[in-house]
Amino acid sequence: MSQNQQCDPTQQADIDAAESCADHASLMHSLEEKLIIAICDAHMAKHDYRIEGDHYLYSPINPPMVPKYVSRPSNDGKGGGVFTKFGDPQEKELFVQDFNKYRSRISGILSKYYSLPTGEDMRNGRTTLEDWAKKLDPDETKNTAGLPKEIQDVERELETQESDTINYVKNHMIGKILPAVATLHEATLGSLSLMDKNIQSIKIMRHDTRAAIQAAIDTANKMAQNPFYAEFKVVLKALSFFENIGKILKGSADAAVSTVEDIESWVETVENNTIVSGMHFSPDDILNALESTLTSANNNLKDAENSIVALFNSMQLSLQQLYSTGTITIDQSNPPKDHIKSTSQVTLDWTKISRVYNSDLNDITTTLTTTRLDAYKIRYTTALSRLPSIGRGQGGSDTGFFCVLNTIQDSLKRLAESCEGIAQGLKDFETDIKSTETESQESLDNIAHTIQRYSVTKPEFRQEQVDQPPQKK
Repeated sequence: MSQNQQCDPTQQADIDAAESCADHASLMHSLEEKLIIAICDAHMAKHDYRIEGDHYLYSPINPPMVPKYVSRPSNDGKGGGVFTKFGDPQEKELFVQDFNKYRSRISGILSKYYSLPTGEDMRNGRTTLEDWAKKLDPDETKNTAGLPKEIQDVERELETQESDTINYVKNHMIGKILPAVATLHEATLGSLSLMDKNIQSIKIMRHDTRAAIQAAIDTANKMAQNPFYAEFKVVLKALSFFENIGKILKGSADAAVSTVEDIESWVETVENNTIVSGMHFSPDDILNALESTLTSANNNLKDAENSIVALFNSMQLSLQQLYSTGTITIDQSNPPKDHIKSTSQVTLDWTKISRVYNSDLNDITTTLTTTRLDAYKIRYTTALSRLPSIGRGQGGSDTGFFCVLNTIQDSLKRLAESCEGIAQGLKDFETDIKSTETESQESLDNIAHTIQRYSVTKPEFRQEQVDQPPQKK
């Protein structure tokens, strides 16, 4: 991500705002250059050299009659360590090896932390998930051309039919689609909320990484002034996430939430700040402290991502329970026996009914299928991508997300298959009733059996178990 010219990270009130516009890689590069110079300065101070412009001047208690100068690294951290005005020819590049050693070690410590995702990658990944979630919104005022309208069109066509069979199909079969979709929409919003938590954790990791490097720079600069010792100090923030008020999935269109903000209380965020400090007596000590601090920051991210995956697992379990009880499917319940009375009055508009099974239900099937396939456009892993040694791994919490996403997709596929079954069942119902001139329990049962025959998807409810984070006291 290129630096946003209208956004100065140093002027932002909080980490989230600052990291949203910070060019982490560029800032890391600048800090690495400064750290190399500061460590070299501290190293030379240990050898009785003091900084004098672009050189070091040998300044022991009893300095030589002829001053000894050693070149200092340039502003980009390169070069330096060469005697320029005096010294044994055999020692001309004595400090070059030392400087190269520090450059190599600093690069080894910092290299993997460059891989943390950019603000642009995180925003783009979030946007693709949010856009997909909107397609499952059960609110017709927000999803004006999608599933809510298509389902209402079918219900409207069947509303005027005077038939117990058609009423049952409308209320207990087609009527189950929107509540099921509402529950799946909640799951997408829950996933979006957890993605936000992972992004928040990464932003803190980025911030704390650079803060630790800056602390090492400050410590080395102090050692360059006082070569005996200097204090390293930095504050690290750790996040943990816990389920707060129970499952978010209600299995009801009326009870379903509609925005990410509606489900924020589902997850409780716990922050813990840790002060890392200590006195250090050499440049190597400072780098040891930096390496240890960065490892702690990395472990904080890993713990946060593990708790996020545990929440995904919880949501996956809820989906599994709703699936097994038929809450987010159509085909898993049979009509009650003796629901249809042969003496019932039947008045049917076959033009409308044929429009339902030839057109309207096909529209719903197409939308469900397209929405399922559109999920492959979500860039969840890309949004969180980093080297495998960072946090929980290359994709952060993506294993938990994809378990939930696969179940949502499987449920959408099964709903689409069920709509095909309803369409075929209505065709068969038309044939039956026109031949018998009356509706029967058998006709309704046949519709249910046709739906079951068409519904073949069997979700596996894939789930990756992780170590659970410690519960709050």
